[in-house]
Amino acid sequence: LRSTTSSGINAEYGTPISLATSVGPSLYGALAEVDASAVESAPKLNAVVAVLVSDVKRVFQLGRGVLDKLRAAYDVMPRMTTISTQNSAKSGELQLRRDKMGVRKYGKQHCVIKAHYLLVFKNAASSDPLLVVDLKGPAFAVAPTSKPLGFTLTGADGKEHIFKMSDKDEENRDMWVLMLRMARTAKS
Repeated sequence: LRSTTSSGINAEYGTPISLATSVGPSLYGALAEVDASAVESAPKLNAVVAVLVSDVKRVFQLGRGVLDKLRAAYDVMPRMTTISTQNSAKSGELQLRRDKMGVRKYGKQHCVIKAHYLLVFKNAASSDPLLVVDLKGPAFAVAPTSKPLGFTLTGADGKEHIFKMSDKDEENRDMWVLMLRMARTAKS
């Protein structure tokens, strides 16, 4: 901060009191307790304000570092955490088509929509997913199919997955398609 003139007026910021009100109410409250003789010694007051301003800057820099660490942790979170199937948007048994050596075979799987992912488990008791399909991304597409009754899902990575309904219920199929579309816009 710049030094003050003999009348106690700061050449750049005006009076010490106007400086305090422009910095913020908490600083103004702290400075309001300063008696009139301290206003005469404006260089001391400016030194106090300079220390407070540097402390505020340090707090913001620390906060920015913490925010960056949280963002980095969020980016790797799906790989580090145990996946819970509680609070899911939709879950149930579906048959996933697997192509092995030219043979198309459907296997019954337990599927869960959670956040913007479709998680495919071996059964309802499994905790490790066999397949995780990310539903966010430009390649995402889901379309109902009638023969066999089910849907085709293209994940964010562009891979296509074909699901057949375990039961012959079109309403259930339409609910899966709707929930997959809604999950695409879900916040993690």
